[in-house]
Amino acid sequence: MSWEEMVTRRAPCACGRGKITQTEYGDDWNRCEYGPVKIECEECQKKYKIETVSHAGLLKSDGIWSNYYLVPIDYPDYDGITLEKVYPSDVSLYTIPFDEYLIKSYSYIHLQSSLEDMIENKALSRIKGDAIRICREHQKIFKTARVSIVLPKVEIALAHYNKYKDNYDNRAIIAAEEKKERKAYFEEKMRHAIRIKFL
Repeated sequence: MSWEEMVTRRAPCACGRGKITQTEYGDDWNRCEYGPVKIECEECQKKYKIETVSHAGLLKSDGIWSNYYLVPIDYPDYDGITLEKVYPSDVSLYTIPFDEYLIKSYSYIHLQSSLEDMIENKALSRIKGDAIRICREHQKIFKTARVSIVLPKVEIALAHYNKYKDNYDNRAIIAAEEKKERKAYFEEKMRHAIRIKFL
């Protein structure tokens, strides 16, 4: 099975003297794949880079599609607030203590409700939501999901929650700020971009 060139789409470049191309490939199973968008103009290659903006429909059946833009080649990258800059720490289930993982991965309210669920229902078969998720995560590392073993670790996480600057609640605040700043950056960048319209 091999991929074959099916068609090459073309669009005029920004200066109007060259072209922008993208080749579509197909295989024996009627699948299609798009190659990279290329600026085939020496002048525009010096001035622009390609920016891909992908979109997803509301439903899975709506699929995913991309729009392409010419962006000034020297347009600065985003350098605003990021979660990694503010809280450069690992949140891996496999590399940090379990109570620390809980502090960084769950809000205080969700840990509190999970603890109440565990205290009230006692058995794995009767707990639900975040409580059972926490037990299953514990099982991945410690080979047990028993509520009686996990519950004290949730209590420790709650007792130390506010001592961690990078707890989930604080991380969520920074993540929301990053999202807001990235949106503003993107909107400003798009004001300097040129939409590529293939013929």
